[in-house]
Amino acid sequence: MPCRETISITKAMEQKRRTKTQKRSKISWLPGLLFWLILWQLAAVVWSDNIFISSPWAVLKKLSRLIWQPVFWQTIAASFFRITLGSLVGMLLGFGLALVARKSRFLSSLLEPLVLVMRSVPVVSFIILLLIFVSSRYLALCITCIMVLPILYVNTSEGLRALDPKLPEMADVFHLNRRKRWRYILLPGLEPYLLSALSLASGLAWKAGVAAEVIGMPDLSIGDRLYKAKVYLDTSELFAWTLVLVLLSFAFSKLLLGLFKVFMHTLRKEKALLDFYEKKSESHKAEPVPALSEQGIKVQNLSKTFSDKTLFENLNLSIPHAQVTAIVGPSGQGKTTLLKILLGLESMDEGQITGLEGRSCAVVFQEDRLLESFSVRTNIALAAKNGTREEDLDRTLHAFGLMEDKLSPVETLSGGMKRRVAILRALLSSYDVLFLDETCRGLNLELKQSVIREILAQSLGKTLIFISHDSEEIDAFSPDRLINIEAEAQ
Repeated sequence: MPCRETISITKAMEQKRRTKTQKRSKISWLPGLLFWLILWQLAAVVWSDNIFISSPWAVLKKLSRLIWQPVFWQTIAASFFRITLGSLVGMLLGFGLALVARKSRFLSSLLEPLVLVMRSVPVVSFIILLLIFVSSRYLALCITCIMVLPILYVNTSEGLRALDPKLPEMADVFHLNRRKRWRYILLPGLEPYLLSALSLASGLAWKAGVAAEVIGMPDLSIGDRLYKAKVYLDTSELFAWTLVLVLLSFAFSKLLLGLFKVFMHTLRKEKALLDFYEKKSESHKAEPVPALSEQGIKVQNLSKTFSDKTLFENLNLSIPHAQVTAIVGPSGQGKTTLLKILLGLESMDEGQITGLEGRSCAVVFQEDRLLESFSVRTNIALAAKNGTREEDLDRTLHAFGLMEDKLSPVETLSGGMKRRVAILRALLSSYDVLFLDETCRGLNLELKQSVIREILAQSLGKTLIFISHDSEEIDAFSPDRLINIEAEAQ
């Protein structure tokens, strides 16, 4: 295994290489731009009458005269306002409708054909139709909204379908509120889809918006100036306004994408979540906690069937309170399903479960179910119980060998390190019952023993239920009760 210093040097070299690549990519377009400018100049020399094509120099001279005219800036401001407002309205509507349609199959079935029409019908058709009902003054705004909306709707819908369905279950167990689900699960999962949508929509918005202005010809609009330049064969002004349009579209796209990236970067900033919990704990008097029964967890007459396979039929189990219980058995026998039923993440066909009323639960899932783009500290602090102190976290991080990676994004860690983060997240949460599913998967023997010792120390006086196939893990936990699910299910 390479030492930490070697890993750090390798990461630094990789970062340096990426920086050089990014710098080269920023100027890679210059040769292409130079080529087309030369070709433009040659074409202007061939058609020297300045009617069909103007030289780059003639266009720049025309533009230099235009920029001193107050009406030039008024025209840009008016078009920018219409197109930007239409774009933002379309983006918000597309994003919002996609979120609502995710919850309602009926609404989704209504919106799908409408979105298909909006994507398929040529923009000119929409412009002509809208001119019957809408003043030319608002035409660009409406057209921009119509063109942008389906892009955001489709990309957001695809992103929602691609979200990991297991993360909401993790959020349910650790009682993450809606704001945290949006910040840590929904928006990071949608980020690549939204970036793609914003990049495409920002360019299309200006094309569609100016096309609407050319046909509607409202006062103070780039489209009106383009049309008049074409009518009067003022090629230099036509090219000058086209150049302005290209620059505005480019600037709008860069601004929109830049703001979105800054927003997402702000979401990922390391926040003092533990400090927040400490202050909250200090500023509120502890409310009396109702006394919990010493009775254990009882499963009575539990039945569960998936399609044509019956996992449980009249299953009866008794799990003692404040003890360690191991559930063992061959793969496919329903151990993980039983755990999910106990947690309320899976429904049962028949039966009754008692002994969990009023008890808070934590779980280490079979999968890690971590927020990959956030740091180790954020993943743990997000589920930490009120009053958790920084020194408590640091001590446990050190015991788990994660102290030096405290601020590293989880996606940069190895599989074994991610597993330890998932375990630590559960241990520092508030729980009366701890469920563990293949806890030490991917850990070597030394780490396995260290982690199990920490789990047992943190869970004294609490109910601990774990699933395992590993005989070493079972021996290390030294369960007070061993349940063979295969024998019990028969």
